[in-house]
Amino acid sequence: MILPFSALTIGSELLENHPSFNDEFVWGQTDIRPIILLFVIQLALSIVLVWGIACVLVVGKRMIKSKAGRAKTSFAVVRKDGSKYILNLLITGILRDIFTFFWTLLLIIPGIIYGIRTAFYYVVIVCEDSGYRESLKKSKKVVKGHTWTALLYLVGLSLWIFLPTIIIVGIIGTAIETFDPRLVTITYVVTSVLMSFAILLFTLSTILLYAEIKKLPA
Repeated sequence: MILPFSALTIGSELLENHPSFNDEFVWGQTDIRPIILLFVIQLALSIVLVWGIACVLVVGKRMIKSKAGRAKTSFAVVRKDGSKYILNLLITGILRDIFTFFWTLLLIIPGIIYGIRTAFYYVVIVCEDSGYRESLKKSKKVVKGHTWTALLYLVGLSLWIFLPTIIIVGIIGTAIETFDPRLVTITYVVTSVLMSFAILLFTLSTILLYAEIKKLPA
């Protein structure tokens, strides 16, 4: 995940310095090639990033099935297994966002509840080999009756993992820019490394959280 994350942040910064992103857009006059290029690059890197998360989920799945993660598997095999879930993860994530948006438009509370109950869709997709709508339904079914428990743990994990990461990134970024603004690229790399590890820990944690919630009485 570190490589696509770094490329996304650095590449976007470089492309956004192009005049096409700074001048007012005029149809037929503005050069849209940099805009299209930025979109294609971001899309490709986002797919690779999702692939990385899928690989983490594959490893997490095996950690649950084989105690203490004793099963040894090569990185090539994990990459191959993870690639099977890329499209499923992308489409289901988009579907979930759409459903959550429309539920929120109708009533805010149901939208929030739907978002919480379907928060484990990506875990269900990989760990239980489920399809698009099926993964959303399974996540909703497991969390139903334990919505507050899921919310509290998800918020707790987010604060415990991401808050320190954001603080550290801010401190390092400020220090680097104070020392030499020309080294700002290093800030992007450091941010990508730390955030990738944070996502990795959060993903593995949510796998274990989902497994524990499933054990709770309905």
